[in-house]
Amino acid sequence: MTDKYTIRDFFAYLLIGIFLLLTLLFEFKASLFHFFQISQRGIKDNPATILFLLIPGLYLLGHIVHGVDLIITKIGMYIWDFKKKSYKSILIKRTLSFLNFVVNGYRQVGILNSQSTQINNHISFRKKVCELQYEGKYSSSEYWNLMNELFKGLTLITFGWSIYYLTQCILNYSLIYFLLTCLFWYRARFMVVNYVSMVNNTYNIISTP
Repeated sequence: MTDKYTIRDFFAYLLIGIFLLLTLLFEFKASLFHFFQISQRGIKDNPATILFLLIPGLYLLGHIVHGVDLIITKIGMYIWDFKKKSYKSILIKRTLSFLNFVVNGYRQVGILNSQSTQINNHISFRKKVCELQYEGKYSSSEYWNLMNELFKGLTLITFGWSIYYLTQCILNYSLIYFLLTCLFWYRARFMVVNYVSMVNNTYNIISTP
């Protein structure tokens, strides 16, 4: 159990924190060094101390990113609720469908919603996951879930930087980060589709008498 939590922490939080820190250093290196009163010589003289302080900091950054992502998930649930209502305007329908696809299309909730509009589908899926964990058959599915968590975090970070550089009128960087956002979004969607499929297929196999 400890190993599983360690792997999840590494992929879902630590790697996200490292990526965010690297992008922050690329843009605000001098400001960050000045704010934390860090020098390159200090890093060379005390690498162990810096590393000891850096690891929990990176882990915290990863949690912050996923905390923001959780807020976006909640927003996506509201978009889904609005999408289910009937509207006379075709433009509104298409706009809500597009927003739902963009916000929810790379999340577990979005994939389950696309399969069924019933809340029981979500409850049933969680029960399947719990049963697979209990039976010790969840490890093959867990990989896809971990990768989805990783790419969701990368998607959020690159999208944020794309917006930032757009507001600064640095269009080349904004375009690069936007392209990375599209790539990471697609990979996150690919991972979660495989995750849901793997859970359902594995559950059906072990449930077959």
